[in-house]
Amino acid sequence: MAIEKETHVMVSVIIPAYNCDATLTRAVESVFEDACKDIEIIIVNDGSIDNTALLMTELQNRYQPLIKISHQANFGGNSARNLGLDLASGKYIQFLDADDFLMNDKLAISVDAFQTDERLSCVYTDGCLNGDSNLKLEAAHSNLSAIVNNQFDEFTFGLNTNMPMFKRTFLSESGERWDEDLGCWQESEYFFRLMLSMESNDNVLHLPQVGFSRILTPHGIGQTQNTTRYVEHKIKAIFKIYQLCIDKGLDNLALENQVNGFLWVLYKQCVLQKLDMLIPTISDRHQKKSLLQMSIYRTPPRVIRVVYRLLSPIKRLFASR
Repeated sequence: MAIEKETHVMVSVIIPAYNCDATLTRAVESVFEDACKDIEIIIVNDGSIDNTALLMTELQNRYQPLIKISHQANFGGNSARNLGLDLASGKYIQFLDADDFLMNDKLAISVDAFQTDERLSCVYTDGCLNGDSNLKLEAAHSNLSAIVNNQFDEFTFGLNTNMPMFKRTFLSESGERWDEDLGCWQESEYFFRLMLSMESNDNVLHLPQVGFSRILTPHGIGQTQNTTRYVEHKIKAIFKIYQLCIDKGLDNLALENQVNGFLWVLYKQCVLQKLDMLIPTISDRHQKKSLLQMSIYRTPPRVIRVVYRLLSPIKRLFASR
């Protein structure tokens, strides 16, 4: 059993930082604007080559002693999150991507929920896109509770790193870490493992408030310029989730249907990304959809080969059912 560290603050906010000198200040300031003031921010520089390291030092000096900074080689965001967990001393853990920001007292309302019900191990909120509350990312559609109950027909793959706050003792006792081999979609795989380790649905609570904003930029977290890598890591994540369910002896028929649907959507995204590169002047999604319908069987052979190769392990699992 993990040895529990002493708790020094209420909330530790962990921010992995890679080449984010344009957005990091906004992320940090959003934490300090929250009504919850008993906090620490842990920023882990993941081998940035811009001015991120210098900015981290400036922010630490400005907000001493509430910011801890650490530096590592470019091992990836998941490695940085794991290092942040090792350095954290808060009773609760909130992850935050450096190009996003918190809103509407997310930390305070989450802590209030924890303190109201000691059974809780995870409290998660909705989010929005680009600071617009009308462009809502509804966490209810991801339904973490459904994972705990093994109700996979009620779960959709749409988790976001910023959604949940966790009780640190739960993370420590679960022994689960971010998978450092995944380059994208890692939050879905990590949170899925955590939810399956919970004892009951009483351990997780959804708050319908918008608690963060995800910022979509051409080069931001969650965006990719490499279709092959994007496909590969997403499929690796879904394979790990599916394999985990099999290992736990769960009924996977509903999850299998979800996996099939997800992979079809991913395949269409591959085609649309190719269309984006080949026909950049087309911005209307309806036009792209028409092109998709015409070209779905004319996907570049390289993409087809990559998708087929990566789907083979899942297809073998399906065949063995």
